[in-house]
Amino acid sequence: MVHAYRIAPDWGGRNSDRSIDVIEAEEKERVIRAAEHELTEIVASAIHGSVAEQLLNTLPCGVLAVPTRK
Repeated sequence: MVHAYRIAPDWGGRNSDRSIDVIEAEEKERVIRAAEHELTEIVASAIHGSVAEQLLNTLPCGVLAVPTRK
């Protein structure tokens, strides 16, 4: 399962005085929390000991960063 995020801050707005590293770290953390929540819901809805649960416990959850600038 892959969760991707895009970094395209508004450099003239609220992010004008922030570094790309800070913005990326915040966005990455947001996506990781969403992925963990999604996986928790999937596992909770599966029957205990099912094949789906075993796969979710063994397959990694990746996060892909796609940095962009306007």
